Amino acid sequence: MRSSPRRRRFLHERNGTNGVIAYHAFPWRSPFTHIRRVPKAPDAGRATYGTPSFPQTPDCGCRVQCRDPVLRRRDFRSAQRRIHAWRNAFSSTALSADGTVSCATCHRPELAFTDGRAVAVGVDQRQGTRNSPTLIDLPSDAPLFWDGRRQHLEELIVDPLTSFHEHGFATAQDVADRVGEVPALREAYARTFGSDAAIDAQRLSAALAAYVRSIDTEPTALEKFLVHRDTARLTREQQRGLELFRGRAGCTGCHTLDEKRATLTDNQFHDRGIGARHREAGLGVVVNRALSSEPERLGQTIPADAAVAALGRFVVTRNPKDIGAFRTPTLRNVAVTGPYMHDGSIASLADAVDHELYYADETHGAGFDAQDRQALVAFLSALTEARYCHRDSTCAPSATPARSGP
Repeated sequence: MRSSPRRRRFLHERNGTNGVIAYHAFPWRSPFTHIRRVPKAPDAGRATYGTPSFPQTPDCGCRVQCRDPVLRRRDFRSAQRRIHAWRNAFSSTALSADGTVSCATCHRPELAFTDGRAVAVGVDQRQGTRNSPTLIDLPSDAPLFWDGRRQHLEELIVDPLTSFHEHGFATAQDVADRVGEVPALREAYARTFGSDAAIDAQRLSAALAAYVRSIDTEPTALEKFLVHRDTARLTREQQRGLELFRGRAGCTGCHTLDEKRATLTDNQFHDRGIGARHREAGLGVVVNRALSSEPERLGQTIPADAAVAALGRFVVTRNPKDIGAFRTPTLRNVAVTGPYMHDGSIASLADAVDHELYYADETHGAGFDAQDRQALVAFLSALTEARYCHRDSTCAPSATPARSGP
């Protein structure tokens, strides 16, 4: 019997020592889609099925274990239905105090899950202080947010929901109450956790986090070039830009690049000249204000206070060396995710390249001519996934437009 397309999406692995068969969905990385079958014991009357397993290996599509066991059971078809329900919830403006803002307001699928603004805009058109980063290919083992104040995606999701300047709910319980009031959200919750399950913010954030992890990635022209050694994937100018990126420009010091996977970030924190360290006056006052803020209130303080937000990693570590340091963003789809930097203060990719080259060496970029800079910009377009190429006029010629979302 021929296998169905859905069946063929699974990778089949066998462990010869204990007979365990694990099915992993590919290329999805959601906790919904992993099931482990336990082999029948010799003296058992029938096969049993154990708790879903999430091995942390490169062969497994899942990067982070889901914290709620209800999300870690059932099969792939059921997982697809639940992911679709929470994709709709991600785009629902009901998840805001005034019904005008959704998660997709700041993370638009057609813009590689960014919003095209300098800083986020929330309920009542309140402006925040940080640029909305992409949700594609989030790290599983590194701090999140520009300042790294959250370690897990489930924790991250609660912050914007309960921020006065973003979704506008006062408490996490208010978010849970709203889910209970909206039929579509209530139905998605019941489908995932059961009709008798009490609605709470912890499970809600787990479900939204699982959807975010299901956002797939597509290989870029650069990755095809690196893996298959297909020189046709990059133009000569882009290949020259790659040489500069790896060499004199020193970009891989922060935007890591290997032969198989272009993660394009070290997930570390660096001061690149945009932040509170470079304020000429008033830094001490701002530092004292940050020190007086309770750590658990950072999700409220940072969107409301641009000066404190400019302190970067310092607001978490309280280490003076971290003033003005921010997490290295991924460069995947960078050509379509401007404006750039933590505060959206650099409008164009060319300007961002000029800014980074200023810190590349002691000459402040004097060793890079116009052709070098143009080659680097051209190379960065090779990091655009095919589905977003219609938004990047310099996209690699081997890439073709595709769908605009997951």
